[in-house]
Amino acid sequence: MKKKQVPTQLFSDYPAFLGEIRERIRSAQVRASFAVNRELIQLYWDVGRLIVSVQDSVGWGKGVIPRLAADIRNDFPELRGFSERNLGRMKAFFAEYRFLPQAGAKLDGLSADTGNLPQAGAELAERALQLPW
Repeated sequence: MKKKQVPTQLFSDYPAFLGEIRERIRSAQVRASFAVNRELIQLYWDVGRLIVSVQDSVGWGKGVIPRLAADIRNDFPELRGFSERNLGRMKAFFAEYRFLPQAGAKLDGLSADTGNLPQAGAELAERALQLPW
């Protein structure tokens, strides 16, 4: 199949047009990666919170993490990132941020609205959501 050529003589400002399209594509890619990262961080914090909550309320020890990792691997064999080590890191991530109720409320509520949080808590929660995992 022969490749079709764009007649640039019909549109003299084609390079600028192409540049604008490229920039919009790159910008959308960056925004999408930030959105995915934000959702993953919220998920990891929440998984850590759930592990700590169950361990505190039911009294489970460290043995729950290996079993949880194995069960997740069985349920989602294509999924990466939920090994014993990473589940332990999620628990530690939650433990590190649980001391700040404002950040915890923001992460727990999965809310992007920081208008009703004290400024320091809102800023810390927003930074936590932007951490590269």
